[in-house]
Amino acid sequence: MTEEIEACIARAGTLLRLGRLDEAEALLLTKQERVSADDRILSLLAGVAHARGQFDKAVSFMTQAIALNPSMPGHYSNLGNLYKFLNRDAEAIHCFEKILSLQPENIHILLQLADCSTRIGRIQNAIDYYKKTLLIDSGVPEIHCAIACVYLKAGQYDAAVCSFEEACRLRSDYGEAYHGLGDVFRLTGHFEKALTFYKRALDHPASLDIASIHSNIGTCKQYIGDIRGALNAFNDAVRSSPDRYELYTNMLMALNYSDEHEPDGVFDAHSRFQACYADKFSSSTVSYSSNKNPERKLKVAYVSSNLYDHSVAHFIAPVLDHHDSEHYEVHVYQDNEKDDAITRGLRAMSQYWTAVAGISDEELFQQIRDDDIDILVDLNGHTADNRLLVFARKPSPVQVSWIGYPNTTGLSSMDYRITDAIADPPGLTEHLHTERLVRLPDVFSCFRPADPCPVIAEPPVLEKGYITFGSFNNFAKLTPSVLELWGRLLNKYRDSHLLLKDKLFHSKEIRNRVADYFYRAGIEVSRIDLMSSDASKYEHLARYAQMDIALDPFPYNGTTTTCEALYMGVPVITLAGKAHAGRVGASFLSTVGLGEYVAKSTGQYLDLAIELAADIARLRKIRSTMRKRLISSPLFEADVFTRNLELTYRNMWREYCQYD
Repeated sequence: MTEEIEACIARAGTLLRLGRLDEAEALLLTKQERVSADDRILSLLAGVAHARGQFDKAVSFMTQAIALNPSMPGHYSNLGNLYKFLNRDAEAIHCFEKILSLQPENIHILLQLADCSTRIGRIQNAIDYYKKTLLIDSGVPEIHCAIACVYLKAGQYDAAVCSFEEACRLRSDYGEAYHGLGDVFRLTGHFEKALTFYKRALDHPASLDIASIHSNIGTCKQYIGDIRGALNAFNDAVRSSPDRYELYTNMLMALNYSDEHEPDGVFDAHSRFQACYADKFSSSTVSYSSNKNPERKLKVAYVSSNLYDHSVAHFIAPVLDHHDSEHYEVHVYQDNEKDDAITRGLRAMSQYWTAVAGISDEELFQQIRDDDIDILVDLNGHTADNRLLVFARKPSPVQVSWIGYPNTTGLSSMDYRITDAIADPPGLTEHLHTERLVRLPDVFSCFRPADPCPVIAEPPVLEKGYITFGSFNNFAKLTPSVLELWGRLLNKYRDSHLLLKDKLFHSKEIRNRVADYFYRAGIEVSRIDLMSSDASKYEHLARYAQMDIALDPFPYNGTTTTCEALYMGVPVITLAGKAHAGRVGASFLSTVGLGEYVAKSTGQYLDLAIELAADIARLRKIRSTMRKRLISSPLFEADVFTRNLELTYRNMWREYCQYD
């Protein structure tokens, strides 16, 4: 009988491997009297059930097999792999730990434990398992690369670099490790170094996500101001993986920085987003609430991945804090995993707050449907981690784009875009949007400054004896056209200085690049002051005490930086462009009564800067009165702004209610 059972088990195992599931199961069940008493038969039946997708049944069979033979490592391995397949990693870990107690130097099981621990966020446990593996065998480059990836996830960048470098030492053609080094240096702001390693990775492309590498190259080039190179890289990424919409949105975002593309061409690229990625959702029919009472209480929801210490938070906070809860039920969908003091403050202001980071577009679509949202507002546009394909599914009857992105979404399902008459003058930019433009009465957004905030200092020219122009905008906005104009300004106003501040200036390569540019323009390097990031927002704002006049970049103006400069008493010179991204400065300055510093040409930009620099009395007066002026302006009056915004929402709803 024993030989017969052994033959049966061997034959059933062969049939299972060949995918002949019915035959394997029938053969095993011929030994019906042995099924509940032989752990090997139960294990094979679990394999049959797994192959058929009968996962609960497979788990049941394996659990019974372990109960019969708890000292068999293979049973724990099978059950652990099954749990891992089902994303039940904590239970998988329990199985693999049981094997490890029997086989403490089983490298395969240590790697399984490290992988499962990483998947459920037990990062330190994963690191410890990888370290144990390396104590057994330190000569496997893949293990060094794996632990480096976990170090990277944990933000332990120095350790990640060491492990990636060891992987490369052990295997010189290890593209994945070079890719990892690129990621470390990109995330730590060393973009030139990152580019070097991404290019090495592309020399060894086997098994690599080529599209992501091209996209990361684009990100690095965008940060260092090489917008043409960034666009080329993003286009390479799209060509490598045309189905991944996030790669296309990266390219669209970069177009806003380009001084080589006309608005019509930028619009064409945005409008293609619909055909390439969103059309497939347009055919689905969604029904909405039948309650079309135009004056009823409305459910308004905001979707954003930037609800933390991010520029968007400065503009959404005053609105959340002043919404009329009697007439508007306000929901917020937090799509960022990062959760800081700003996040907690925004959450405290909100009536309904739902964390949605990590859930699928389809799940978020259903969440919005279940919440029965009337007006859904996107605060991302084509920025990172957007949910535009949720909006493409049209979960709400009225959908709106606002503040997160300075351009059209390109979506036919996005009904409106909120702006104002200066950022988007009537007749100028309608043709550049797939949405209908709705202009608020005064300004398209409302700003809340940081608290606490430094007191306003006297203009630094009084102490230094020379004018300091400056910009705290991110370096990507400082296009060749901008730097060329600022160089002309410094040459015309020869005793002035230029103060630039951005996190990139911790990089010696970037500092040298900027210094070299101005040196070649005939400007002494001593007149260019470069600063990197400060430890706190308070310290950052205090730096405005070292600036007399702020210079707004173009074609992509500052937004938060302009508001902060003004709040710190520093007047801003801006150039009004042809599209929204280049007209934000004009909108803000006009709103606070400083429209005289909005230039219509680069020549006028220079003249305005020089005239203001020569009028010290004017600088002092602006400095001393600016904050009071701002606080009483529509740009800062949150209650008035929010009432105007709510009236806009109400009018959108009334219009929707007119249609069957």
